Amino acid sequence: SLVNLIPRFYDVTEGAVLVQWIADQVPDRKLAPPNGTLARVRLQEWLHFIATELHKGLGPLFAATANEEFKQTVRDRLVGRFAILDQGVGAKKFLLGDDFSVADGYAYYTLRSARKWAPAAVTPSLEAYAGRISERASVRAALELINQVLDETISGTDSDFDHDTRWAVTWFEDCGM
Repeated sequence: SLVNLIPRFYDVTEGAVLVQWIADQVPDRKLAPPNGTLARVRLQEWLHFIATELHKGLGPLFAATANEEFKQTVRDRLVGRFAILDQGVGAKKFLLGDDFSVADGYAYYTLRSARKWAPAAVTPSLEAYAGRISERASVRAALELINQVLDETISGTDSDFDHDTRWAVTWFEDCGM
């Protein structure tokens, strides 16, 4: 299973790179277009945008030292960034067309965070897009597994965690399934 393959690539730190590698391990699932094609370049373009403009763009909202005025400026900027995602999906089922890709999975992750931290950025059409993604059996199964592992990991040990781990646990409790 892929779960057994991922630990071998622990030193791969960029999610947008790792999800492409995962997709390439199961080409029959069509989670990414073939390497060397313009369609693959479009996927990489979306992964880069999601990583740098959406995922990274949400980061300042979690800064303990950021005041509310600054956070509102960040939220306002995110409205424009998520509007680009909204336009990119357009009337299509998914970012690249009719087929789900790893870019949709990454976009879904950022949309789940934005619902809580920058709700004005999540338009009704992006909610519909996220709904199509969440209807996928593989997405539901992944979220259930994440929550199961999280529950098993933090049960009774929360006080043993450092500041960053406690923050991550709180985030999963707030934004998890």
